[in-house]
Amino acid sequence: TNAGADATKLTPSQREQLKQIPEWIPDMHHWLLHIPHGSGNRVVSKDNARQVIRQVTSLANGTGISYPRHWGQGVVFHAGRRVTLSTDFDELFQQAQKMEDEHGRDRGNGWLLRHPIMKMRLYQLHVLENKEASEEV
Repeated sequence: TNAGADATKLTPSQREQLKQIPEWIPDMHHWLLHIPHGSGNRVVSKDNARQVIRQVTSLANGTGISYPRHWGQGVVFHAGRRVTLSTDFDELFQQAQKMEDEHGRDRGNGWLLRHPIMKMRLYQLHVLENKEASEEV
């Protein structure tokens, strides 16, 4: 599934299902490394997975993501708000783009915010597809 082209909104029932999954980051890490995904239908390198999970963890624990060398001290994306598997990642992606528009683009070509958010969206779709498939059996 291509999350970029697939802007379908989750139903309230799907969001509720996703809220029931407490410890999703270790499974997402495994998914990044072992389950082909994305437009290229490939897994990622260990370094890619490590970088993505570092950003995902900062968003999930509510720390948020700072970029002091380019955004200035005290400018933090999504601070104080925890990202969960039920988060609207399309909306979060738009917020990330707005942040870059206001404070300066990510000189890492998306590794700061956009790439990790897109991976969370793809993982979210993967989890839902697997839940729905297991419920049909």
